[in-house]
Amino acid sequence: MEIGTNDRLNFLNFIIIIDNNLIIFDRFQKQTCSGKFLNFYSHHPLCQKRGVIIGAVDRVVILLSHPSFQEKSFIDIINTFIENGYPLQFIFFTINNRLNYHNNNSTQFLTYLIKI
Repeated sequence: MEIGTNDRLNFLNFIIIIDNNLIIFDRFQKQTCSGKFLNFYSHHPLCQKRGVIIGAVDRVVILLSHPSFQEKSFIDIINTFIENGYPLQFIFFTINNRLNYHNNNSTQFLTYLIKI
């Protein structure tokens, strides 16, 4: 069982932080995390490799990170994908496309959340 310290509690893939009586989230990885993702030089289709990056971006932008932690999270993600053989241009192109997608569809997503 995890025990929180300094108004922080690690839970699954994120850190729950209490800041000025607000609950905010940041991305969390255990110290034992190997940083291994689908290697770019594997024999998987390019769409699956792109999907791994899109999933990481979605976790940062929509699901987990408070905006104050997003820059640090993106730097960590980029470094992790570089270590897994992904070309920098491919990483940036995929991240940029996904961020543009979220910017263009943010009202649709908020409408979906309100319905839940």
